Amino acid sequence: MRVSKSWLIPLGLVDDVIAAPIVLGGLAASCFPAKDETGSRAGTKVSQIALIGLLLFVVSPVSLHLNRIVCWEAVFMLIAISRPLLGERQTPIDRPGKIFCCYMVASALLSLFAGHSWKGVLAELTPALEMFLCFRLGACLELNDGTKQRWMRWILIMVSLRSAWQIVAVILGINIIPPIYDAEHELKAVVSIGGFDFERLIDPIAGLFVPISATFLLFDMQDRWAKVALAACLAVCILGFTRSEWIGSALCVILLAWHSGRSRKLIKWASLSAASLTLLISLTPNLCEAVSTRLVDYTAQQMFDPHDELQQLRFLELGTALKAFESAPGFGIGLGSGLDTPVLTDEGWVFVIIHNSFANMLASIGLVGVGLMLYVVWKAWRVFARSYRNKNAFVLAGFLALIWYGTFMAFQPIYSVYHLPVIVGFLYGMGLSGGARPIGEMHPAAFAGPES
Repeated sequence: MRVSKSWLIPLGLVDDVIAAPIVLGGLAASCFPAKDETGSRAGTKVSQIALIGLLLFVVSPVSLHLNRIVCWEAVFMLIAISRPLLGERQTPIDRPGKIFCCYMVASALLSLFAGHSWKGVLAELTPALEMFLCFRLGACLELNDGTKQRWMRWILIMVSLRSAWQIVAVILGINIIPPIYDAEHELKAVVSIGGFDFERLIDPIAGLFVPISATFLLFDMQDRWAKVALAACLAVCILGFTRSEWIGSALCVILLAWHSGRSRKLIKWASLSAASLTLLISLTPNLCEAVSTRLVDYTAQQMFDPHDELQQLRFLELGTALKAFESAPGFGIGLGSGLDTPVLTDEGWVFVIIHNSFANMLASIGLVGVGLMLYVVWKAWRVFARSYRNKNAFVLAGFLALIWYGTFMAFQPIYSVYHLPVIVGFLYGMGLSGGARPIGEMHPAAFAGPES
């Protein structure tokens, strides 16, 4: 149903007058220190409830049906309540991370003064802030191994429910494209398999948990729910036909094989997965044809024989980003600039937002900002290389989540992040928060352990 044009201005005023102060207030409360912050034991219970509530909210089925503004409000407020968990623990990522976030905030403020849309500015600012703040929360969290595993179990349960609901929605013919993705851009992602039409399941949360679930399964951690989450998330990824998710998941599985040191078990699970996939293809040959067409044929056509400018978009938008970068190479053109590419189609000219988030970032924050970001990434790699000597599952899961997120965002616009940085930052930080011994040495009795 279309909204009458006469209502567009009032609805816009509601967002700007009512929603903007709440969102910006929550963001400010998230970033500034808690007033009586005395370490991780100040307001521990309430803050821990807020933090696990934040993680469960981001991966829950509920967040699939909330628009971007509501999700921003919920995430910022929950991060703000979790702030007292921050303690004195420091990591090598903290200082470069703070510098990069300060640079992003300064760029955001200048962009707002320049008249850029506050929604566009926040869409490009929040991933960096969410990842750093949740990384700090994860790194400072004082939980024993059993409590960490209980938290992870609830997260995997919620991810399984989210994925299962999307599969049910496909069967029932319910449009499941979340408002957080489709709030400002009309999207028609209909797939037809053997005469059955459905909306593509565009859910990067499911894609992100493919390598995360596989890691915990490989390390004999959360075995039951890791299996359920992995199967459900793989199904959503297949039905989503999103190539960036497939590429990110395949890359992470390769890295998991390289770093886990558990080749026998990985071969066993890979063989089982291959047999299941073969059975699925034999039962639904139309699905195999659709996947092949999307992954191979359509990709080759885009690269070598595009039929129109819309299929050339991935290359055209690089030129758009480069022109914008050349106009302000040092500090960029600012966040929320609404950079898009004009494309001529059969229906006329359309303006498509930049899909490569890193190209958009280069244009928005310039060489200085990108240089700071790369320094943070380099520090994160150094920390992983040192911390993973004991083969800790949380460390590896956090590292693979970071790799998956980077791969996904290389092919997707910034507004499709779905608050993925909350999970990525938290997992990476929690892996560094005290896992001194390999997860594989844990005994099931650890589940009953008290909080430290």
